[in-house]
This record gives sequence, structure tokens and C-alpha cells, in this order.
Amino acid sequence: MCNECSSGGADKFDESDAEAIAVLLLKDPKWRVRAVERIDLTSASWCDRRRSVHVKALESFLPSEFVSGRKRARLYVPIGSFPKGPLLDFSVSVAGAPAFLLPRNEHARIHVEYVKFLAAQAGITVRPSLESLLAAIFGFASNPWEVFLQSESNPSKGVINSLLCNYFKKNGLPGWNGGPVAVEVVETWASAVDAIQKLVRERAPENVLSAAENPLLALPHLEPHLLPNPQTVVDLLSELKDFLTAVWVKSASPTPDTSKGASNQLLDFYASSGNHWSAIAECTVPLLEPFMIKTSERRSLGLKSGHMASQKVSKQLVTFNDAYSNHVSVRVLDTNVEVVSPQATVLDEKRDPIDLTPDYKRATPELLSFYDADPHRPARIWLNLPLQASLPARVSRLVILTLTVTALVAFCFFVFNWLGVGGSQAMTGADIAVILVPSAIAASLLIVREVSTLSTEINKGWTLATGGVLMVLWFSTLIAYGLSAINWGK
Repeated sequence: MCNECSSGGADKFDESDAEAIAVLLLKDPKWRVRAVERIDLTSASWCDRRRSVHVKALESFLPSEFVSGRKRARLYVPIGSFPKGPLLDFSVSVAGAPAFLLPRNEHARIHVEYVKFLAAQAGITVRPSLESLLAAIFGFASNPWEVFLQSESNPSKGVINSLLCNYFKKNGLPGWNGGPVAVEVVETWASAVDAIQKLVRERAPENVLSAAENPLLALPHLEPHLLPNPQTVVDLLSELKDFLTAVWVKSASPTPDTSKGASNQLLDFYASSGNHWSAIAECTVPLLEPFMIKTSERRSLGLKSGHMASQKVSKQLVTFNDAYSNHVSVRVLDTNVEVVSPQATVLDEKRDPIDLTPDYKRATPELLSFYDADPHRPARIWLNLPLQASLPARVSRLVILTLTVTALVAFCFFVFNWLGVGGSQAMTGADIAVILVPSAIAASLLIVREVSTLSTEINKGWTLATGGVLMVLWFSTLIAYGLSAINWGK
């Protein structure tokens, strides 16, 4: 793994070297000293996420024959783990320069090499036919399968098998000579997948879009010679099952050694590949000095109703163990909204509560910040963030709603002589203006003047209530006018 290169410049690119180094960097994340992630809650639908990874000088993590004589090198660098799905407003820079994100098939090939590397450390061989299946699984894009699941929120196994028949019919099976795939054939294949699903669900949350959990989803992307008939599919799935089982046996060894550690890494990587992808960028980096990897993207806010009517809850998934220490901060940019920090909870990736005690934590209504360097911390965590209107915003809305309701009640009492109030004395237009105009202006400002759609969503109840009262007030005015209950001429 060594190229001749000119001293002091970026050397000529060698793809095999770059792939081998990417595998080494995937294996040991200690070259990442610190990962700092900032989550800005900006609207009712989206949050902006910025991540900075502080990287040590790579010379101590790479083979000496590769580093010798070089100051810079063009490499494939793993930049982080991201949920599978479309990238929104995504950008990446490495060592101060924009980086090129590799295509999906290139990612899949490198991930297969990573699995082979870990398997070799565990003393297990990966056969070529299995390499092709793994590449199809790692490179699987879920949208063609999601089309068939749109009307099924929680499909049963029988429904999934039926949908798979339509999925294979639409997307095809390369090299398939058996005509349309019957439900009975899919059921046979699904039986061969059961053991794989069980292994995956031990380490990753259940996901009907995961090709790692259900390798049948990856069949349309296999090489044609691997799918001549139904039995070859069963054989291929059995080969994957036997491979994962062998890795699982190694991972359960009572003696901690290299093979056990590699086996656990392999199982974790395979299981998580159905939900996440380890992004790899082609870039030129310094070898003898530290540098930074910066990414930014926009993700869904995941806003749901909270336990209290006045609250909403944002759910954010955070990568939390891909560097020596991970730092996370959540900020609310809207001054009318605050995080209810005492009620914030941390869940593992399967959404089970965990007792996470970070090395440092700071919580205010505008900011939740913490970091941890415990090597045994979870790889990923969910943050459940309760949000509510800030105290000044709640007080102002309560005051305006109270004034508007009071104006409506006073109007009805005096204009319609409720309980004999006002006697036979008719109200004049000036009297009505005194009641209506201040409350109408205040309520209108409350309804239309929101800093962001986030505060609009959280204050929806107050806004609807105030708007409803204001509407009733004006309709009452029109009715009173029609009944001549207001003396406009005085």
C-alpha cells in the first residue's frame, strides 16, 4: 500500500489504496478526537443540523509505507453516519475544502470490503456469491419498496409476502427464468429469512424498509447469474444466514479477544446498515497535521403532541459514539418557544428509556447541551425534547384572550340587556368602539405576529381560541346592528 509521490503535495490517486484506508478508518474511529453537533430547531417542520469532527493527524493511524514521504494524500474518508433517505440541503467539507460524496454503489463496495476485513479478523471467510448479496443489501434504496407500503402502516407477514410478489413483478429479478414469482415461492424465501431477521432485530430496531433485515428486498439488484431459479435464492439466503450465525457465535465467545471484537463490530454494522449509511467522501487531506470534517443538513423536526395539551415533542436521532468524545447542543431560535429541559428524555435506538449520565450537561429554556466520552456509551440515541411557549408568550396570550372574552361578554350584556344590565339605555357607536377596537387590534396582532412556524404550531390552541372569540364578537356586532340594538346616531 504505497505509491511514489512528490514530497509536499497531494499524490497521484490510487483507488485500491483509498479503499483499503477507508476500511481501516471505518474499523477504528479513534482518529476522530471530537464530534460536535449543533441542532437548531428552526420551524414546525425542519431543524438545521451542523456537525464538526475534529480529526487527529492521520499518520499514526495509517501504514508507515503509505505515509512515508507524503504531507497530503487523496483518500476516501468516512465522514459520518446518516439515516437512510433523501439528503436535504446537505453539504460536506473536509480540511477546509468541499468534498465529493461517493456514489451509492461505491459506498456498497467499500462496505463489503469492510465486512470482509472484519470477518477475516474473526476467522470467517466471505464467499464471492455472498459478496454480491451484501453489496446489493448495502446499496439498497428503499423508495421502490416504499411505493408498495404506502397504504400499509403496520403490514403483517402475509401482506408483506403478497406485496413482495408485486415488487418483484415491477422491478424484475435479473436472470430469472421462472416467470412471475408466486406467493408460495416468496413464502419459502421468507422462511429462509426468519433467522436473519431475528439476528438483526437483536441489534437494530425493526424496520420493514431494511434490506439487512429482509434481504429479499435486495434481490432485484443482484447479478443475473445468481438468480436462475427459486432454489438458488434459498441457497443464497441460507449462506447469508450461516455467515451471520457464525459471526454471532464468535461474538458470544466468553473470552474477549480480537475475533470477538471484530464479530460484534460486524454484526452491529450489518444490522444498522438497513437504517443508516456510513457516508464516505473523496477528498485531499493532510497526513501530518489535524483537520476538520464539517457537514450540514436539514432534517425533519418530528413534532408530535406531548403529554400536556400546551406542549409538543420533537424527536431527534443523534450519533453518539463515533469519536473519542461526542458533544451535542440543541437550540431553539424562536424566542417565543422554550425547551422544557427537566422533562427531556433519552432513549436508545429502539426507543427504550436509558439512564444516560453525560460527563457534562447544561440545560436552559433556550439550550440543551451535553457531552460524553464514556467508551461504552450508545452508538445512537433519541432525544425527546418537550417544547412549549415561553412564559412571557404564555402570559401575553392569556391576557389578550381574557380581554377578548371580557369584551365579548360585556358586549352581550350591554347590547342585548342580559340580566337587565343597561336597562332601556341603548349603546352608542362610540361605546361599541371602546369595547371592540382595542381587543380586536390586540387579538389580530396575536394571531398574525409569530416569529416562526414553530411558535405558530405550539401556540395553535391559543390562536384558535382567540380567533374564535374575536369572530363571535364581530358576528355579535353585526347581529346587534341588524336588530337595531345599537344606536349609531348618538
